[in-house]
Amino acid sequence: MSKAIGGGIAALGVVLAIVGVVLYVYSETTDLYLFTVTTYPYRDTGTTLLILGIIITVVGAVVAAIPSRASSPPPQLIYGAPYTSAPSSQAGFCSYCGRQMAPDAAYCPGCGRRSSG
Repeated sequence: MSKAIGGGIAALGVVLAIVGVVLYVYSETTDLYLFTVTTYPYRDTGTTLLILGIIITVVGAVVAAIPSRASSPPPQLIYGAPYTSAPSSQAGFCSYCGRQMAPDAAYCPGCGRRSSG
């Protein structure tokens, strides 16, 4: 999920940077009788958008690089009927949390409850 969000943020930053460059370069030419005057009316706005676009692009790239974590751990698989104990000669599963236990374990290593077998 963070890759998609980071990609969207980076795309917004690139768009802002492009608009900033266009505004920075845009000029108006006024022809006065003896000479021509060229002005850059949006140069400050273009500079601001360019810098903001670069910062947002970097932030988006960092967000996209962060690995996403699963919202919850995968569920434990319980073999056999629930809440039953395994035969004592083989490894069993905790009747409370489903974690595999050693055959001679008195307490579950997952939840810490006393073995019912």
